[in-house]
Amino acid sequence: MTESIATASELRAGPVRLTFKDGELRYLKVGDREIVRRIYFSIRQADWEPPMPQFELIELTRQDDSFEINMRATYGYDSACFRSEIHIAGGADGTITFTVDGEVLADFESQRTGICVLYGSDSLAGRQTFSIVNEDGSISESEFPELVSPELVAEYHSSLSYETADGISVSCRLVDGLFQMEDQRNFGDSSYKAFTHNPYTSMELTKGQRGRQSVVLEVTTAAPPQVSADEPVRIAVGATDEAAVVPQLHPATESTPDAVFAAPNRNRDPHREAETVTFGFQPAGHLWDDDTLMENVTVLVPEVKTLRSFAPGARCRVDAITLEPAHPRPAADARNSAPFAGAWCARIVKYLALAGADEAVFCVDGAFAQRVLELAAETVGRPIAPTSVDPHGPIDAFAVEQPDGLRVWLINKTTQDQRVTVELSDSAAAAVCRIAQLVMPAGVRSATSGPATINESLPVHDGELALTLLPYEVCILTP
Repeated sequence: MTESIATASELRAGPVRLTFKDGELRYLKVGDREIVRRIYFSIRQADWEPPMPQFELIELTRQDDSFEINMRATYGYDSACFRSEIHIAGGADGTITFTVDGEVLADFESQRTGICVLYGSDSLAGRQTFSIVNEDGSISESEFPELVSPELVAEYHSSLSYETADGISVSCRLVDGLFQMEDQRNFGDSSYKAFTHNPYTSMELTKGQRGRQSVVLEVTTAAPPQVSADEPVRIAVGATDEAAVVPQLHPATESTPDAVFAAPNRNRDPHREAETVTFGFQPAGHLWDDDTLMENVTVLVPEVKTLRSFAPGARCRVDAITLEPAHPRPAADARNSAPFAGAWCARIVKYLALAGADEAVFCVDGAFAQRVLELAAETVGRPIAPTSVDPHGPIDAFAVEQPDGLRVWLINKTTQDQRVTVELSDSAAAAVCRIAQLVMPAGVRSATSGPATINESLPVHDGELALTLLPYEVCILTP
């Protein structure tokens, strides 16, 4: 059956599960293990801005363990400068082919035009080796680096492969071309990016120019993958980590913004004896969909850890934290005033603490974000306790040890309602502070109204508190 797709679709290619959304393959997993973060086609204009595709056609044919997708899209801001015809096939044997036929519609300058493959750093950094086939046909081995690499992670190569400890074999090759791979954590992205120029090797693209690119991903497993059941997210609070402290949180009026982490990381000598090192967190530079911005928050931990490796005595200031990119776009990001910003800021507070940052400046001025930051300001200087959540799951959570007791923060990272069960064994009830979208009388959520702060008490049954979080809701429990 062929269908026209306007929203996200969950697909299978043999043992591989993935999400198809906005013309991209996202979160490719075997069981619960992420093996590739994304595969997509991108154009970077002369100023590095990536115009988003305008789709003229998206057709999907799916089976239980295979799929086929055909897309047609144009790219450009003022007018279309490039057209792509994209064919994606996912087979029952675990092979996925992503092919792009491109045509230049008008002369323009491009830093890069090609297919990108992202490897998620959360699951690979410092624990996974890989091998590549180099430009001359030789094979070399390396490791996905734990600290943020100021240099390329891999030079010109036609394929990259790795095998996990539990027997998952992953191979990704570019047909008739060469990849390079950079550490995107330099720019606030929690991934390693394999990118290619082929066949568009010149910055000057001319009208009528055509090219083809094709990437083949092959995945095999030693045993049938196990997938977690679709049940409420369970959250258990661990012991307080005295080294993970909520940093000083400054308002936007105190911002003296600096460049992203790549600046100090690639020019380390002037910072080795510095009293304070500042870098910005602006993760909207490469991609800026909701998934990308929410997933990239975890990169703060390796960024700060890397900074400590070459400037161990410096205070770490993250300034500015913003949804806006370094290169101005026609309008401010509308998510600044949406529930998304509140959930995003709450998650950042957690990872700033886990990273050991000393201070941070949030330049997010919407009502949802401001309410979250007001409550977070009450936790400054307090240690947090980790929780049992999957960093790639729909819910994030952390706990803060306050003088009068524990506060458990719950964050819905998605556009869907999410069921949560929190283990609170020593309590009969919990005070709940909910920051969520106002609900209109007819039960329809308003897309533009401000946050509702709802305070209530909920019972704890058999040591567990169950509740449902609204999209991008932030909820604070006091047992």
